Amino acid sequence: MTTRKTKDYIVIWQPLTFPTSVDQMKVIDAFSSAGSLAEMRGTVEALAGNGHYSSHGEGLVTVAEKPSNTYRILGPQYFQRDESDNDQVVARINGHGVTRAQLSKVFDKVADKANWKNPINATAYLSDEEKEMLAKAITFFTGSVAKFEWRGKRNSQSRYHVYADGYYKTIGA
Repeated sequence: MTTRKTKDYIVIWQPLTFPTSVDQMKVIDAFSSAGSLAEMRGTVEALAGNGHYSSHGEGLVTVAEKPSNTYRILGPQYFQRDESDNDQVVARINGHGVTRAQLSKVFDKVADKANWKNPINATAYLSDEEKEMLAKAITFFTGSVAKFEWRGKRNSQSRYHVYADGYYKTIGA
């Protein structure tokens, strides 16, 4: 059985073509927040400015509250996220889809164990593919950009020291 949590806001991506039909829109994120719609829009604008939603291609990113009778773009099912979100393709590397779970797995190699939102300052052994995936994961989860210092090689993996500003410094929340 999956656990469902209702979210207060969703982030919608739509192409720049006009008119846009509902089937062209995608729900790309969802948040629970006691903040206002204006505050959430500010947060999403900051995330978008840091490339957080760039994997969805060129388009318009907007924030919406739960639908009401007058707001019928999307039904209430889009405001719920469940365990299957980890299977959602959130990035592309070399033309292949990468899921949230895959990004999370590689991100865990360098994330601060006490609090993943802290700056990143860690050493990890990574294959070339994992390095590229980690760069995407750091931007996806924290909004910051990874810096890699090569520290040697072991078998097919290189040892890197990885730095990034982290969520608190980049997003400020």
